[in-house]
Amino acid sequence: MIKDLKIEHVDTESSFGGRILKIITSNNSFETPCRVVTSTENRYKRDLTLSPLDNKGELPVKVYEYVKGFREGGNIKKLHKNSGFLKEQLKQIDDNLRGYDNALTFTTLQYPSDTILTDEDIVALVYLQCRSIADCVEIPEMTPNVSVETYLKILKPARRTIEWFGKEPVPTIYMHNENVDLFREKIEAIAGEEFKMAILKYANFDEFFPNYACVKEIAKEHEILFHLTGVPRVVSRSQNNYVHIPQIFGIDLSSPRTPIFGGEIPPRTPENTRRFDSISLGNLTLTEHIEEYGEDLGCTCPVCKNKNVVEYIGEYSSCPNSKVNNPIYLYSRMHEIFASVSEFDQGKKYIKKGQTEEYFANKKHAKGIITNLAKVMNDYKHEQKTLLDFS
Repeated sequence: MIKDLKIEHVDTESSFGGRILKIITSNNSFETPCRVVTSTENRYKRDLTLSPLDNKGELPVKVYEYVKGFREGGNIKKLHKNSGFLKEQLKQIDDNLRGYDNALTFTTLQYPSDTILTDEDIVALVYLQCRSIADCVEIPEMTPNVSVETYLKILKPARRTIEWFGKEPVPTIYMHNENVDLFREKIEAIAGEEFKMAILKYANFDEFFPNYACVKEIAKEHEILFHLTGVPRVVSRSQNNYVHIPQIFGIDLSSPRTPIFGGEIPPRTPENTRRFDSISLGNLTLTEHIEEYGEDLGCTCPVCKNKNVVEYIGEYSSCPNSKVNNPIYLYSRMHEIFASVSEFDQGKKYIKKGQTEEYFANKKHAKGIITNLAKVMNDYKHEQKTLLDFS
């Protein structure tokens, strides 16, 4: 469970300033903002048959998330009465969470977007998680447009059950709520009930900017750990890596999106494999990396250390697991964990100095996202004068 959390610093000098939380859990302590490692990435590690990465070093995991998918609402209904199905799902959760005893662990739930959860569904999903080895238990939101009254009627009894099991209750809220006032009421209700953590389900930063603005306002004053799950690593026709962006809204944790029913499709060749670039906060293919920087990888993580691009491809093009078609992709994802965690640590230094905007201004690909959001914010402030003002 989360034993204590405290706001250490808020960058009030920057329009898009981040914040630093100090978190103490039953298992560890850490500062935010930071990256959450997901079960998909853990599976990639297993596919390399390296646990924990052998001579490549142990993964720097402070918070670990298992993304649990249900293909259809009927599968959730099976949890109500089918003890065999429940045991099967429980084993799956525990198998995916095992091995991270020194991290804060939890499960986030995925199901088709048109799924409307009933009270019984939520009770069953909460009970399933309570039975697992997870430290935290997600309390799902029925739908984005559920009323605050109904939302609280679900949260309060679920919280009592979760705390009885000795776990941390974590309410969920969808960011893609088109009713800004309703979203604001819910996020304020979560803060008012003094939950220590909340899971936010990702929605586009531009389109749902008002909701992110609400979160930022709450984060200025309330000591609650916000986690944004399902953030895209890449989007079509873009080199940007979005996982580092949520911190500008006072969001403390973020994790890359896991496809709802299957892993990502790896590129076929090493040269067109995208790799996280700390310098620009982008995802560059190895060909693009050479065009931008030459063959120097510019990274000292355990995967890249003492290697250039040619050596990187040469060493990681083969894998003990013959089922892996492009090991370079998996090693690049392992690199991303190390490099991304390290880059969040670099960003904290700027937050402490009140220079979050300066930090992003020096990041080639992230700069474009922030510049666009500044325009959105300006329009928002002029069109919605009664709502939040960042100045």
